[in-house]
Amino acid sequence: MKKSALTLCLVCVLLLGLPSIQASAMQVFVKTLLSEEQRHGDLVVRTDNPASYTLTPESEGSEIFDLVIQSGAHVTLSGNGSKFNIFVAENAQDVVITLDGFSTDRPAEGAWGRRNGIALRTGSSAAITLVGDNSIRAGWESCAIQVSESAALTVDGAGTLNASINNGSNAAYCAVIGGTYGLSCGNITVNGGTINARSTSSSAAAIGTALWQGNEGACGIVAGYGNGNFGPEDAITREQLAAILYRYSGAPASAGTLTGFTDADKASGYALDALRWAVEQGIIQGKGNGILDPGGSATRAEIAAMLQRFFEDE
Repeated sequence: MKKSALTLCLVCVLLLGLPSIQASAMQVFVKTLLSEEQRHGDLVVRTDNPASYTLTPESEGSEIFDLVIQSGAHVTLSGNGSKFNIFVAENAQDVVITLDGFSTDRPAEGAWGRRNGIALRTGSSAAITLVGDNSIRAGWESCAIQVSESAALTVDGAGTLNASINNGSNAAYCAVIGGTYGLSCGNITVNGGTINARSTSSSAAAIGTALWQGNEGACGIVAGYGNGNFGPEDAITREQLAAILYRYSGAPASAGTLTGFTDADKASGYALDALRWAVEQGIIQGKGNGILDPGGSATRAEIAAMLQRFFEDE
């Protein structure tokens, strides 16, 4: 018996036997029956509309495939998706992805290491529902779940997601869930599920967590020391605070200079652009006698003054 005929028969039985059945429950029941399971190697995709996603080789002859989920799609992913780049299409809306026993594992380096686990393209909106145990380990310099700027991600469910970056001995220049290389990312809201976000290099686990949990949209602002350490209890330095404010502002171009300071050569390389910008904007000022003291700990008064100048400039 074909699926459509079987569905009709079951619906008739339910209608006759359960006259008080709610319409919403019936719709869910019918939708479940009509959903189809597609197997692509070790990856299982279940959806009520096979046209809700496309599957194409990443390049000619490649063993890696791009699975692009379209607007309005409701899909369930199970099995191993290591050889699939999973995207939510640009500007796609009302996408629901259920992860039910899903896993993907990228190598630290190599031909297909630098890839995200799941990526929400610009302007897209998706909800990820966690069911059971799931695991996404992204490749080097990638995100487990990348949320592009102007995209929106909501996570819910009662399952678990172990999200990590397989960056080997390299520092992770991206959030486990969020953006890469300090770029802005979209809105991230966690309403349910258990998410364990970590980097495989060491205690850089806090980097991914700090960038999304309780700080939706603040991706890539705090990047750690670059040696696998985050230093959450360390006193903040003047150049670190300048870098945070600079990244929060979108890393704008600046014509500022540090030539007026005799200790400008003491500034860290990563903070030079931020310090030039902060000096140009009047956010950071010297301590007199041409002293900038970029690596000095910022006092409570200095932090308050810099924040006040920053918000006044905004």
